[in-house]
Amino acid sequence: MKAPGLVQILGILPLAAFASPLIGRRQSSGSSCSTNGQWACSADGTQLLECSYVSSTQLGYVTIQTCGAGTVCSASGTIGCVTGSAQPTTTTTTTTTTKTTTTAVASTTTKTTSTTVSQTGSATTCWTPWVSTANYPGGSQVSYNGFNWQNTWWENPGEAPGASNGDGGWVSKGSCGTGGATTTTTTTTTTTTTTITTTAAHTTTKSSPASTTTSSGSAGGVSYTNEIVSYWGAHPAAGELSLATYCDLNVYTIIHISFITTLTASSVGFDTDITERTGYSLSDIAADVLHCQSNGIKIGASVGGALGSIGLEAGTGVAIAQTIWNSLLGGNLGSISSRTLPGVVLDGIDLDIETASGNNAGYAELSNELRSLIVASGKNYYISAAPQCPIPDANMDYTLKNGWFDFVSIQFYSALCGIGFSGLDEGPNYSDNSSIWDHGDGSWMTQTTLWPNKNVKLMVGFPANANAGNFGGTDPMPYVQQYVPGWKSLNPSIFGGLMWWDAFWMGTANAAAYKTFLASI
Repeated sequence: MKAPGLVQILGILPLAAFASPLIGRRQSSGSSCSTNGQWACSADGTQLLECSYVSSTQLGYVTIQTCGAGTVCSASGTIGCVTGSAQPTTTTTTTTTTKTTTTAVASTTTKTTSTTVSQTGSATTCWTPWVSTANYPGGSQVSYNGFNWQNTWWENPGEAPGASNGDGGWVSKGSCGTGGATTTTTTTTTTTTTTITTTAAHTTTKSSPASTTTSSGSAGGVSYTNEIVSYWGAHPAAGELSLATYCDLNVYTIIHISFITTLTASSVGFDTDITERTGYSLSDIAADVLHCQSNGIKIGASVGGALGSIGLEAGTGVAIAQTIWNSLLGGNLGSISSRTLPGVVLDGIDLDIETASGNNAGYAELSNELRSLIVASGKNYYISAAPQCPIPDANMDYTLKNGWFDFVSIQFYSALCGIGFSGLDEGPNYSDNSSIWDHGDGSWMTQTTLWPNKNVKLMVGFPANANAGNFGGTDPMPYVQQYVPGWKSLNPSIFGGLMWWDAFWMGTANAAAYKTFLASI
């Protein structure tokens, strides 16, 4: 993806090469299933299960997470252990036809006494109060229980500052308000007057027992729809602007930092385009990531690229996934200040693999292990891929068919089936560009049926301008306008949005036009 003019050399693997491996998972539950990647809950509601390969040919449910006290498994909407009980619940619905016959008045007086103790502090102004129903991205500032708080990464609704149900992302910034140590006792007397009316009523009671449910949704119910995805970081010497500058255009929804080029079980590292910038340190980049996240933009990291891709053989992916989790995502948060991007929890990982080691089975292991860690955390992190447009992709076909991805951005550039090409001489096996999206078994739409996540989304990827890829020196907008509305209409449930290479090539003047276009279709 990084260098224009690169033509992918296709390789056709024998069907036997696509047999699913034993991907790194949890303990098998012993029950069978039919759809790889499907979620389910155990009959008693205490375990989250995933349909996965338990042998080279047999599918079965494996236990991903065991729910603790006060929680119950959920396999739809929010995937994982959620607050609640595994016992059957009863819902009572009352339909009442009222005829007043007698009326009485009863009074109840309740006395409530509460005591509040606050620690000594200066008379600092309190920030905006914390709201229990709100999401808070990294860098958010709130006040709660007489203290100001700032979070270091995304906090979901209900994760109060300092509360045991949070994950430690909130950091106290000291007391606020009047200051000083105080003890306040409040006594409230409430008088309730109740009118009692004799009525004729019909009551229907419905009991809902605990049962096994299935879903293929993402960890927190995220649907990647109408997204604008791009890459940042590959052009430090060419006048590339800061990450925050592109975020402030109010166009992008997801930006991948490009690229991760060191990938081992003990170390995950960015390319020197990221780590050795003049006048723009890693701490500066980290501050920009937090700025973007505070404005609702997801910032992740992409592995590989045209010049930095790494092949992964089978048996290597699980350990590398754990290192990615602990150094970039939701693991090992106690050492977050010492990360490459200090204080940052990224929102996801993208795989742009343009080289091979065997069939790159290690990347399927990597994505599946990341998926297990994400589900167990109860948080939302994305896993995405960026294959080139010829089918099958020579380097990612096996990974796509055996690994979990929330969305896949197809590179309609840097290969001879770019979005601006047409004709047999320029589009191998396709008479025109539209065919590669919707042409029977050889199309990307039908490829999605072969992948584990049945709710995966496809992004249409294209070069940001005439110089950004092997595109023939043509403005991409007319082709995007020509093809994309029809592609979306073929199956709107698969279409996820637009991706372009990259933020630098798009610049600051033209991006808004694509946002307007996407909103119009």
